Amino acid sequence: DEFSPVPTPLSNLPDIETWIKKYVLTTVEIWGGRRPVSQLARWSHRRVYQQIAENSYDERAKPKIRKIYIQEPIEGVAESMVTLRFGERVRSLTLRFEGVDERWLCTEFKLL
Repeated sequence: DEFSPVPTPLSNLPDIETWIKKYVLTTVEIWGGRRPVSQLARWSHRRVYQQIAENSYDERAKPKIRKIYIQEPIEGVAESMVTLRFGERVRSLTLRFEGVDERWLCTEFKLL
């Protein structure tokens, strides 16, 4: 199908470490009310976009990024686990990125 996403080789994709850091930081800023969710529309699957848009957090407990772990199980796929601090609570965020149409696309997003 001519409108289906086209897998992209790793050599044609942006640096994944930089990309994930930017994506997570943007997500945290959206949750903190400093950015509009529309900034992640192009880089998120519609399900992921909806999840980010629906989550809202107490302004007093803005999330802070603690650590980002990245694995690349196969070429063009990256899985990441991020630890976030929400006030006194630490939570994990898992993400999956797939290289399609010469960009990284977040296809899975789960806040645990």
